Amino acid sequence: CEGLDAAAYEEVTAERHPVFGQEYQCPGCRPARLGAVADRLEEEDKYGLFREAVDDSIAPGYSDVVKDPMDLGTMRRKIATGAYRGAQELRWDCERMVTNALLYNPKGSRYFQI
Repeated sequence: CEGLDAAAYEEVTAERHPVFGQEYQCPGCRPARLGAVADRLEEEDKYGLFREAVDDSIAPGYSDVVKDPMDLGTMRRKIATGAYRGAQELRWDCERMVTNALLYNPKGSRYFQI
Protein backbone atom coordinates (compact mmCIF):
# COMPACT_ATOMS: atom_id res chain seq x y z
CA CYS A 1 0.00 0.00 0.00
CA GLU A 2 1.19 3.47 -0.80
CA GLY A 3 2.89 5.56 1.81
CA LEU A 4 3.34 2.82 4.41
CA ASP A 5 6.68 1.35 5.36
CA ALA A 6 6.88 -2.35 6.14
CA ALA A 7 6.57 -1.86 9.91
CA ALA A 8 3.46 0.35 9.62
CA TYR A 9 1.90 -2.04 7.11
CA GLU A 10 2.47 -4.94 9.53
CA GLU A 11 0.80 -2.97 12.36
CA VAL A 12 -2.21 -2.16 10.17
CA THR A 13 -2.73 -5.71 8.93
CA ALA A 14 -2.24 -7.12 12.43
CA GLU A 15 -4.79 -4.59 13.73
CA ARG A 16 -2.21 -3.05 16.09
CA HIS A 17 -1.67 0.32 14.42
CA PRO A 18 -2.41 3.05 17.00
CA VAL A 19 -4.33 5.26 14.56
CA PHE A 20 -5.61 3.15 11.70
CA GLY A 21 -6.18 -0.25 13.27
CA GLN A 22 -8.11 -2.47 10.88
CA GLU A 23 -9.98 0.44 9.28
CA TYR A 24 -7.10 1.91 7.29
CA GLN A 25 -7.18 1.53 3.53
CA CYS A 26 -4.72 3.54 1.49
CA PRO A 27 -6.21 6.02 -1.00
CA GLY A 28 -5.16 3.74 -3.85
CA CYS A 29 -6.95 0.65 -2.48
CA ARG A 30 -9.98 2.37 -1.00
CA PRO A 31 -12.10 2.98 -4.17
CA ALA A 32 -11.97 -0.65 -5.27
CA ARG A 33 -12.84 -1.98 -1.81
CA LEU A 34 -15.66 0.50 -1.26
CA GLY A 35 -16.86 0.00 -4.84
CA ALA A 36 -17.27 -3.71 -4.12
CA VAL A 37 -19.47 -2.84 -1.14
CA ALA A 38 -21.54 -0.49 -3.33
CA ASP A 39 -21.89 -3.27 -5.93
CA ARG A 40 -23.33 -5.54 -3.26
CA LEU A 41 -25.74 -2.85 -2.04
CA GLU A 42 -26.97 -2.33 -5.60
CA GLU A 43 -27.53 -6.08 -5.98
CA GLU A 44 -29.71 -6.03 -2.87
CA ASP A 45 -31.73 -3.04 -4.18
CA LYS A 46 -33.75 -5.25 -6.52
CA TYR A 47 -36.37 -2.56 -7.25
CA GLY A 48 -33.88 0.28 -7.72
CA LEU A 49 -35.51 2.30 -4.95
CA PHE A 50 -32.19 3.57 -3.63
CA ARG A 51 -30.43 4.02 -6.98
CA GLU A 52 -30.82 7.80 -7.31
CA ALA A 53 -31.78 10.73 -5.14
CA VAL A 54 -35.41 11.07 -4.09
CA ASP A 55 -37.05 14.45 -4.56
CA ASP A 56 -40.47 15.94 -3.95
CA SER A 57 -41.65 15.22 -7.51
CA ILE A 58 -41.25 11.50 -6.84
CA ALA A 59 -42.17 11.55 -3.16
CA PRO A 60 -44.32 14.55 -2.19
CA GLY A 61 -43.12 16.21 1.01
CA TYR A 62 -39.88 14.21 1.11
CA SER A 63 -37.72 17.27 1.74
CA ASP A 64 -39.96 18.26 4.65
CA VAL A 65 -39.41 14.90 6.34
CA VAL A 66 -35.87 13.97 5.28
CA LYS A 67 -33.31 16.68 6.01
CA ASP A 68 -30.15 14.75 5.07
CA PRO A 69 -30.92 12.59 2.01
CA MET A 70 -28.67 9.80 0.74
CA ASP A 71 -28.80 7.35 -2.16
CA LEU A 72 -26.56 4.82 -3.91
CA GLY A 73 -25.75 7.21 -6.76
CA THR A 74 -24.43 9.79 -4.31
CA MET A 75 -22.46 7.09 -2.52
CA ARG A 76 -20.91 6.02 -5.84
CA ARG A 77 -19.91 9.62 -6.58
CA LYS A 78 -18.35 9.93 -3.14
CA ILE A 79 -16.35 6.74 -3.76
CA ALA A 80 -15.19 8.00 -7.17
CA THR A 81 -14.06 11.37 -5.81
CA GLY A 82 -12.32 9.94 -2.75
CA ALA A 83 -14.70 11.61 -0.31
CA TYR A 84 -14.83 8.55 1.95
CA ARG A 85 -11.83 8.14 4.25
CA GLY A 86 -12.84 4.59 5.13
CA ALA A 87 -15.52 1.94 5.17
CA GLN A 88 -17.17 3.34 8.30
CA GLU A 89 -18.15 6.53 6.46
CA LEU A 90 -19.75 4.46 3.70
CA ARG A 91 -21.59 2.48 6.37
CA TRP A 92 -22.91 5.69 7.96
CA ASP A 93 -24.27 6.84 4.60
CA CYS A 94 -25.89 3.44 4.02
CA GLU A 95 -27.52 3.56 7.44
CA ARG A 96 -28.70 7.12 6.76
CA MET A 97 -30.23 6.02 3.44
CA VAL A 98 -32.21 3.22 5.12
CA THR A 99 -33.20 5.41 8.08
CA ASN A 100 -34.51 8.06 5.68
CA ALA A 101 -36.63 5.48 3.86
CA LEU A 102 -38.10 4.25 7.14
CA LEU A 103 -38.70 7.81 8.30
CA TYR A 104 -40.55 8.87 5.13
CA ASN A 105 -42.53 5.72 4.37
CA PRO A 106 -45.28 4.95 6.90
CA LYS A 107 -45.16 1.62 8.68
CA GLY A 108 -47.34 -0.84 6.80
CA SER A 109 -46.91 0.96 3.47
CA ARG A 110 -45.80 -0.92 0.38
CA TYR A 111 -42.34 0.67 0.48
CA PHE A 112 -41.88 0.10 4.21
CA GLN A 113 -42.42 -3.63 3.67
CA ILE A 114 -39.76 -3.87 0.95
